[in-house]
Amino acid sequence: MDFIKIHFPIVIILLFLMLILISGCDETFKPIAERESYPYSIFGLLEYPANTNWIRVSEVRNSQFLDENATIDAMVTLQHLESGQAETLKDSLVQYETGIIAFNFRSTMELEPEHTYLLKAERSDGQTSIAKVTLPPNFPDPKIEPGQPVVRLQLKGIEHLADVSVSYDVRNNRNGSIRKWTFHHTQDTLGYQLFHNPPPTDEHIVMLDIIPHWLMICRFYESQNIPYTILQSELYTASASSEWQNFSKGNSLEAQLPDIGNVENGAGYLIGIVSKTLDFELFINSFTNCWQP
Repeated sequence: MDFIKIHFPIVIILLFLMLILISGCDETFKPIAERESYPYSIFGLLEYPANTNWIRVSEVRNSQFLDENATIDAMVTLQHLESGQAETLKDSLVQYETGIIAFNFRSTMELEPEHTYLLKAERSDGQTSIAKVTLPPNFPDPKIEPGQPVVRLQLKGIEHLADVSVSYDVRNNRNGSIRKWTFHHTQDTLGYQLFHNPPPTDEHIVMLDIIPHWLMICRFYESQNIPYTILQSELYTASASSEWQNFSKGNSLEAQLPDIGNVENGAGYLIGIVSKTLDFELFINSFTNCWQP
């Protein structure tokens, strides 16, 4: 078992947590004693085309105040239901920036869009928690329409939009350090119906405008007289499986209850993701002056 300290947020997981904090759900709560009879809570992603996927698995009765010497009674496997291919996941004890320590299980299985996968966590006494998820279809590359003061994106084939974000790798030329700045843009979705009537819902077209957040970056460095270089910029777009619709309606308390989520005989969510990461240098090149309005 490895012990890993993580000093940066996992962006898409934090997005999930943000969504469950800002909205509510009408599900009925179960008593704590009944909830603790379930062996595991499971939270994570199965993302195509990621090389490695991480799934957080916690023992419901022993999930708080873990230390570097903690152990977990769990064998976690992932099976591709169409082919029967199976993998036993390796665990790492991970410490996040907040100080929380949790067990993450990693999978290197090559995933495929529109295929179904079964994750099973089994305790030594035979008790299991399982989650089944089908990845969404692949989708075309986003159509980018450069302009000022915004860049417009057109997304097709995404029924459940999980994330649209732009990240910038910026080097501090004074000390050589590199910082990643990431800005999420799902809140900037305009909705296809604003441009077409009626909307072709079978194509699941989404339009959104991205404002020039990179201006915030250059003003940050220039206000401190720090020379800097924007090394690269990337656009990340993620489509989620059908579980996303229910997940985004929960909240942080209800998500811990066994009847909230897609984990059978357990708590939590496993979400299928298909994502694309594209070069976005075009966005930077559309502006020539940091202080340009």
